[in-house]
Amino acid sequence: MGMHISGPTSHSTGRTHTLPFRAATAIFGHYGIEWDISTLTAMETAHLKGWIDLHVRWRDILHTGIVVHADLPDPAMDLRGTVASDQSAALFAYSLTASSASYPPGKLTFPGLDPDRSYTLRLASPYTSLPGNGQSPLAWAEAALTGTPLELTGASLAHVGIQAPVLFPEQSILIELHATGSLGAAD
Repeated sequence: MGMHISGPTSHSTGRTHTLPFRAATAIFGHYGIEWDISTLTAMETAHLKGWIDLHVRWRDILHTGIVVHADLPDPAMDLRGTVASDQSAALFAYSLTASSASYPPGKLTFPGLDPDRSYTLRLASPYTSLPGNGQSPLAWAEAALTGTPLELTGASLAHVGIQAPVLFPEQSILIELHATGSLGAAD
C-alpha cells in the first residue's frame, strides 16, 4: 500500500503534524517520501534518516507479516501492528487520534503474539523520549529507553497488556516486540 512521509503541512488536508507522527503513520506501507527534502536542515535530515533506517530494519516483517488491530475501548486510541509470520517479532503503532475520553488512557493489548513465548518490549528507535505531556511516566517506557526492556509473555501482552502512555491527540509511538524464548521449552 502506498503510504508516504509528507512534509510538515499536508498539501491535501492542510493539517500540520510532527515527523514522528507522519513517519509512524506511514511505516506500515511501502514508505515513500512525498516531501521536498532539499530544504531540510542537517538535523532534520538525520531525523528522517533514523525513520528510514527503522523501516529498512523492519521491512521484511512489515511486508510479509500478519497485520493485526487491537480492540480498544476508547475510540480515540488506535493500536495496529504487523507480527512476523513465525511470531518471533512484531512492530506496533499506538496512536491517539483525538482527545481521549479517559485519563489516563486504558491498557494496550497486543494481538497476534505466541501466548507461550516471552517478548521484550521497547520503544522503537529513533525514539529517545516518550512523546506526550509527561504527566504519567511509565515504568515500561522508561525501562525501554534506558536499555532494560520489559519482558512479558505473549499471553500477558494479549490479555492484560500494558498501560498506554498519555499522548497528545495526533501523536504516535512505535513499540517493538522481540521473542526471547518459550515457556517450558528452549527455542
